[in-house]
Amino acid sequence: MKASWTTAMAMSRFKSALSKNKADPVLTEEEFGYLCMGDKIALYSIEGDGYLTSEGFVDRDCYLAPGKQLDKFEENVFHVVPKYKYDANNALREVEESFRSSALTPEVVTGPSGGVADPSTTSTASSSPSSSSSALVAASASPAVSSSSSASMAGLSAEQQQQQRAAQRAEELARLRLADAAECGENSSEYDRMAGKQITYGSVVQLQHAKSGKFLVITVREIAQLERHCLKATLTENGEEGSWLVITPRFKTRSEGDRVRYGDQAVFVSKLYSVNLHASLQTLSDGRHEVNGFQGTKRHSWRVLPYSQYTPAAERYLKGGDVVRVFHRERGAYLTKRRNAELSVEEVVLELGSSHNGKRSPSSSAAAAAAAAAA
Repeated sequence: MKASWTTAMAMSRFKSALSKNKADPVLTEEEFGYLCMGDKIALYSIEGDGYLTSEGFVDRDCYLAPGKQLDKFEENVFHVVPKYKYDANNALREVEESFRSSALTPEVVTGPSGGVADPSTTSTASSSPSSSSSALVAASASPAVSSSSSASMAGLSAEQQQQQRAAQRAEELARLRLADAAECGENSSEYDRMAGKQITYGSVVQLQHAKSGKFLVITVREIAQLERHCLKATLTENGEEGSWLVITPRFKTRSEGDRVRYGDQAVFVSKLYSVNLHASLQTLSDGRHEVNGFQGTKRHSWRVLPYSQYTPAAERYLKGGDVVRVFHRERGAYLTKRRNAELSVEEVVLELGSSHNGKRSPSSSAAAAAAAAAA
């Protein structure tokens, strides 16, 4: 309880500092805490004077939100999760892509599940040691149609051969999906095992965007928009090896193996590509600063700021920032706000049934507010 209160007070101090035009929010001695796996944090760029942010849905690119812009702070929050495995997921995506290039039907390629399982939401899959993910991934290395299977199709008509190949590919996809599900289960178990443990410098973590649930990834498939010599930083659905980030200290006062304190200046380095998570000082046409992957001697530092600590079974509780609707059970209506065009005022009213049917209860705004208070 004390730790939660300290985190809340620290966040309040950050907002107060920004409202008073302080450039760099810092923590006092009594507010120093340690970063733990499962915590939700904000990363403040000292060089760029802003928070790492992304809209996450329509626009997946990463930018800096101005330090004094707090109206959409939920877009600046990232969930710290451990290093996940992606071997089975990569194998599945490669085979699906190869099957798509073979002009197979969508049903054969995607199957009934319609895609790859999300490791952050999939429960642990039950599988025996003989059906481990690594063994199943190895099975995908064989050609889709082996020489023995080709021999078995001798004497079959062209239509029968096509049907048999489709069946073999569907069987291969089923094996890979089973491997992917087992891998998702392993990732979920790894999160449960690591959640709440303190993070040290040199650890590999992933940053999951709290609003969208997507993972921050530095990718070689695209280059940065402004600094063309840099890699692109974006958000992806399930993450990949490009989302593995090594936390390193900015100054020599901290060394590898030391615990990461809130308020520390840290450098996030891609484990796969050895580039730093970097905020460009150049601005886009809308005035935003681009965040990308920079390879060079200059190390861009991020101040690690707490948003909320890891809480077991947090989904069972209502938290600050959650969006809710207020339902009046006796009237069967929702509390909402509408503008009265005649009086040019905002009214609090009860809306009957679904909030999209446009019906309002006959009660006045004052009666609606009183009924809601009584509920």
